[in-house]
Amino acid sequence: MYYSETPSISVVITRLPTDNDLTALDAFSSFYFMMSYKFLRREDAVVRYGKDTEPKYLGLRDKTTVCNAAFDNCDQRPCYVQSPNFPGMYPRNTTCYYQLRQNKAPPGQRAILALSQADGHLVHIKSQAQPHDTAERHLKLYGDCYYVGDYVRVYDGNSTTSPVLVTFCRGDVVPEIVSSGPELLIEFTTSPFDKPHHEMPWTHLAGFELKAETRFLPKNAIGKNCHVVVTSDGNSSGWVEGVAHSVPPNTTCDWHFVGSPGQVVWITFVHYVATTQLPKLQGMMCSNSLTITDGSGSDATQMAHYCGDTKPRTCHRARRLLQETDIRPCDNTESYVSSGSNLTISQLFGDGSIITKVSFRLRYEFVDRRQEGEWVGDPCTRVIRSRQGESRGNISFSAPRDIFLYGRGGRQAVLCSWHLMGLPDQVVRLTITAISTGTSGCQTEVNHQTKALRCVRGGVSHMALSISEWPWAGVELPLACMCSRDVIPLTEVSHGPDLMLNLTLAGMLPHQDHHHYTFNATYEFLPAPGCPGATRVLSSDAGEVVASSSSTDGNSNCEGFPWLLKTPPRHALYLMLPRASRDNGSCASDTRLFFHVPGEAEPVLGVCPAANPDNTVNFFWPPGQRPSLPQPAPTQNTAAAATIDRESEESWAGRELDLRGADDRESSLVVVWEPRSASQLRLRWLLTWVPGTPEAMDLLPRASDAVGWNWEKDEVTRPCRELCPELGACIKPSLWCDGRQHCPQGSDETVANCLLERVPWLYLTIAALTLLTLFSITVSAVSRIRHKHAKQRQQDARRVSTQESILPPKEKSLSAYALDYTEMDFETTV
Repeated sequence: MYYSETPSISVVITRLPTDNDLTALDAFSSFYFMMSYKFLRREDAVVRYGKDTEPKYLGLRDKTTVCNAAFDNCDQRPCYVQSPNFPGMYPRNTTCYYQLRQNKAPPGQRAILALSQADGHLVHIKSQAQPHDTAERHLKLYGDCYYVGDYVRVYDGNSTTSPVLVTFCRGDVVPEIVSSGPELLIEFTTSPFDKPHHEMPWTHLAGFELKAETRFLPKNAIGKNCHVVVTSDGNSSGWVEGVAHSVPPNTTCDWHFVGSPGQVVWITFVHYVATTQLPKLQGMMCSNSLTITDGSGSDATQMAHYCGDTKPRTCHRARRLLQETDIRPCDNTESYVSSGSNLTISQLFGDGSIITKVSFRLRYEFVDRRQEGEWVGDPCTRVIRSRQGESRGNISFSAPRDIFLYGRGGRQAVLCSWHLMGLPDQVVRLTITAISTGTSGCQTEVNHQTKALRCVRGGVSHMALSISEWPWAGVELPLACMCSRDVIPLTEVSHGPDLMLNLTLAGMLPHQDHHHYTFNATYEFLPAPGCPGATRVLSSDAGEVVASSSSTDGNSNCEGFPWLLKTPPRHALYLMLPRASRDNGSCASDTRLFFHVPGEAEPVLGVCPAANPDNTVNFFWPPGQRPSLPQPAPTQNTAAAATIDRESEESWAGRELDLRGADDRESSLVVVWEPRSASQLRLRWLLTWVPGTPEAMDLLPRASDAVGWNWEKDEVTRPCRELCPELGACIKPSLWCDGRQHCPQGSDETVANCLLERVPWLYLTIAALTLLTLFSITVSAVSRIRHKHAKQRQQDARRVSTQESILPPKEKSLSAYALDYTEMDFETTV
């Protein structure tokens, strides 16, 4: 079947004689032919020209050639590329070029051209049979088209030197062929060898017809080089689709995401579909693959690789997250997050996109993980340090912009902290300049007692900023909490080098992030006023400190600074404040002294100067199961469960006093002085303890009988020697009978307890030794004198005896020589 391109046609039949052909033509009865013809009006040739209501634009023919044509601006008219003489047989030994071009595109977009034919009966390019061909009619691609046969070749450009998108022959549905730019060239080449016949059965037309149309893509969409770079400079988030144009075999397309330092790349595939056009190629494995690479250059590592039947993880609900607030966010098992600021997606088309078409859509986002300070452990725990010799002035910072810390990143609650650490001779000034609380129902209120800001939670969603200082290591003192704009700006100055800002978020919705919950703040490290924290630690066994609005110790720099009372394990402090009363609304002035448990914003007790000078406040810390005996001290501490209210004597009578902590750890109590007017308070403390054995504790007096307990008569049953019976506890031995009264009733300084202690045993001992020495010396001297006198008398007696022996005898008789022994002393010499 043949259709002419013009209104006239000539048919010439030539019979070439052979060498042995001697007969005339009219004598050759075996040669004959028969043909039919028909004249068709243009409006009836609908296959070629279309209907009157939908005419086909067949391009502008080049009259100097047989079949060349040009097509412009196919976005304004329906363009159809047809083989010569379509729908009839096309001429032999011919090459036709069809040039397609789009001249205009909307602003911010670029044009591409697409060819397709969904009706396989309108395509049939003759091709010589190959050994591997099947009887089933199908479209041949690339090398399957015999090089001396007929074929259609499509170039991605305006010349035959442009990349070849596809080569096809024979006939069936033609898959979509898309250029990468606004120009496309189609080459149709026919072989000089053929015979005028049509393949049977008669189910298809000869030649081809392709529909051409123009499409518009964003300018930043992947182009001819199949490489696109997405940076965070333009948009922090957006959508990326797969290759919209056709690519030849063995082509790799790359999407390179480049963020700023401190950012990571978060990608989520909404869908990923790979469709193979030809059934016989479906068995080829890994000819097309997808690779996700973390990083760039030599530091790049492969995050994932998919080919064959494997596909990347997808999150189909990602497209609905921005429109529907109740959609669950995509988690780590449904998306990919880079470790740095670079991520690359590579798609390899081993068969070319004509054979295997890959389409996907993904959402990307550059997540800013930069925060002020150093990263310590948790991603939302930061430390900001002051450097020696560094003057930074006011530094601004804000809430984290890390999506993964908010509802859109999959979290419902988060706690972030910024620890501002100054040098030992510095303090920290922090100012909250702006806050956005989203859907939080929290309200900021002023504590009528401490005048500090506190947060009152309300509703499911909650956001709060709390400021705490650390006057001593391990001791936290909350300063303020805010969760609304009505107190902006808020400035707090620490009493030491450490201050902490905490951000608390709870009940976040899946679509919320730092655009809903945020704040801005400034900080500055200032020189300390000269009141070291070590001088404000009250750790002695007993003592007194004076809190005065006008410094009495000469150190006015410490006015308003807190003190720290430390209690060793298994000990308790007995605290007494004379001329003071509880803060119950009947205070004589607005000056206050508050007692805080470290880390708790609400004080356990507030004390003020009393109008009655005889009034006294005293209590134990840590609180036992009963207050002190002289005066119960009602306190309030919601965190430590140390609520002590005035109760009847009967209710306290059956309670034991046990001041030991459950874990035998030391406890601390922060004393905060608020000098709001000219006044002073005296705080006295006494360290007490109780025996560690139950037998010894049973010996302690109970509250009902401790005051009347005659401890002087029960010396044997006392659990410890240094016992204050009015407290039911023992004090340190160093405080017992030291000349100063420590027990409330002075039992530690009574004569009965301190008689022996007050006798000057040392002096008495020295005096006794002195007298003994003097006595010994006296006795020795007397003995020596008497001995000396006795010796002298003996010597005198011997001298007399010698004189008598040498005198001449007066009488001859023996009696004349007799000695008078009554007056003689004898001395014998050996």
